[in-house]
Amino acid sequence: MMRKRSQHRSIAASREWFAEQFHSRANAWQERRAKELIEESLDGNVSLDVLAEECGLSRAHFSRSFRQSTGMPPHQWLLSRRVERAKDMLCGNGDAISDIAARCGFADQSHLSRVFRKFVGVSPLAWRKSHMQRA
Repeated sequence: MMRKRSQHRSIAASREWFAEQFHSRANAWQERRAKELIEESLDGNVSLDVLAEECGLSRAHFSRSFRQSTGMPPHQWLLSRRVERAKDMLCGNGDAISDIAARCGFADQSHLSRVFRKFVGVSPLAWRKSHMQRA
């Protein structure tokens, strides 16, 4: 009788693990495809519906799977990629921050500044100045 109970627990644990691994997380190809679409659309908008459809998932399932695979929701991941692109542009040349904001898909300079400060901790101008001094 003891053996059956422990065997039952291990089967239940295996089922839970399988469900977590294969039903709640995005498959590797789905995550890769979603990231490709987001990268291609950094300077514009890509809707959650389009991402979900490309991955063959419902909108809710896609959002949940993407979050569990990457550690952040799709929109946060998009914003983090835009900030990384803005950092590259801030180091690369002396373009106006408003131009960089537009090329990175932000609505305006203020939007870039708010998001940049949230992710990096300082304004884009302060970040640029500190990285220009290092170079």
